[in-house]
Amino acid sequence: MTADELRVAVVTGASSGLGLEAAKALAAQGWRVIGQGRNPERTASAEKKIRAVAKAPFDMILADLAVMADAARAADEIAALTHRVDVLVN
Repeated sequence: MTADELRVAVVTGASSGLGLEAAKALAAQGWRVIGQGRNPERTASAEKKIRAVAKAPFDMILADLAVMADAARAADEIAALTHRVDVLVN
């Protein structure tokens, strides 16, 4: 499967709780996952956990989506990583 054929999911709050579990599940199923977290330590820890099960490319973005400048930067980073998003998990 080529990179263009992979299903792409963006998961906000992927650094803990349901967001982390959703990101892990999608990554383990072969989805191209782009995760987002706002706490640097939790985000780094979650990134390791998700990478350990990922069967496709995975990226983690550090951003506080309550801050408009961070949200805009995160959107730009996502656009630079992929040309489409199949699923958005908030």
